[in-house]
Amino acid sequence: MVSLTFRRLLLLSEVVITIWGTLLGSAGINLITSSVILNLKVPDRWELLPVIFGIVLVYWSVVIFCFLERRRVLDKLLELNDELIVQQKEENCKEGPVKLPKKRKEIKEDFEKEQLKHDDTKRLLYAIRLGWGLVIIVLCLYVSAFFISGCKSNTKSNHVIIGYQEIALYRHLFTAIERGYFDQEKVKVEVRPFVSANQMIQAMIAGKLDATGLSNMEVALSVESKDPDRFELVNMLVWKDNSFPDYILARKGSDIDSLKQLEGHVVGLHPGSAVRGFSKAVLEYFGLDLSGISFLELKPAIMQSSVSAGRVDGVYCMDPVATTLVETGEAHVLVANPLKYIFAPPIPISGTALSKILINERPDDARKIIRALEKAIIYMRQPGHEDEIAGYIAKYTPISPEMSLKMNDSEYWTTEEIDRERIQALADKFIELEIIDKAVEITNIMIPKDFLEKK
Repeated sequence: MVSLTFRRLLLLSEVVITIWGTLLGSAGINLITSSVILNLKVPDRWELLPVIFGIVLVYWSVVIFCFLERRRVLDKLLELNDELIVQQKEENCKEGPVKLPKKRKEIKEDFEKEQLKHDDTKRLLYAIRLGWGLVIIVLCLYVSAFFISGCKSNTKSNHVIIGYQEIALYRHLFTAIERGYFDQEKVKVEVRPFVSANQMIQAMIAGKLDATGLSNMEVALSVESKDPDRFELVNMLVWKDNSFPDYILARKGSDIDSLKQLEGHVVGLHPGSAVRGFSKAVLEYFGLDLSGISFLELKPAIMQSSVSAGRVDGVYCMDPVATTLVETGEAHVLVANPLKYIFAPPIPISGTALSKILINERPDDARKIIRALEKAIIYMRQPGHEDEIAGYIAKYTPISPEMSLKMNDSEYWTTEEIDRERIQALADKFIELEIIDKAVEITNIMIPKDFLEKK
């Protein structure tokens, strides 16, 4: 293979060698840069394969270019030989038969034999051997990756990835994990944190998540209106008169004692389109001129420090930030449970969303997830578990158990308890308030009532 490669490369013209070397080098560099540099991250184990392949292509580009000088020498010899042939033919016509120079094929064979005697050519042959070895290794890696990915796809039916935010509202998910309800259902669950509901549902649509611990109705309805039939809601988080996490607060020292006084000030918002829409609707309900308010989205992790530093004068925020700010005296409450002013409780504000891929391709795993979460919901309703659940919340969020106990509890509807008419009324209200811009039929995003009964 090595000598054959050497011989065939010598047979190629200088132009062809240049084109092939350039193409291989460009392809290799593009693979490396697109896999590492453009992604700005270290690739994982299997993502390294394109990088390795790119390196092999660049290596072969260098090997091929090493033949250019040899090809130029051979071309020069052939050119000289052609000149001798012409010269000898002319002399043959004048002086009688004369022995002609070697044929082109003989010159190439002699040149190859002569080149093989040189040390630099021997090194080049070693480089060719190494190049073919790298090609074989890469092919083996790709075959291994193919079979391993196939095995993973066969075992994936027992593995579900669920997104969540580091807030107490996901206590039903935390409880299901810590109480071992997923293990009881024989389904392996991996949870991944996200900053906002928007990021989480987009990750699910992109196939990086099988489910979201909760998806806000504003986000869910907006996604359904633009990209339908991607998920279904299986239970609901419900805000009632005493089970809500949202507040509008004013910073201590801002001299703001009413919502109207927020005009002309900077108001911080929990990140995501949902709170943006809710805050607009609530403040307009109370007659505020929104053009006089500057809104600033803040990650929960920096919201308290932003209030302390005076970056914002008011905040529309969720627990635990709200309770923490009030407990430390850094802010006071302007409105508690502000959403009730635009839609009377109970408010089915969020739901656990399962991707349609999971539901359609792995319905048994989808049922296991629903059953495990509903076991957790029922368990949380039982008295005497408050301290235990506060510990679960502290494990998955930056909330201490003591702070968790000071916040309002969360309430949920199981799949069987979901009030679909109430959810449709909320969706219609969102259209009326221009929180969403397109009507959605709720039955399109709700799990069928008999889903758990099916086999």
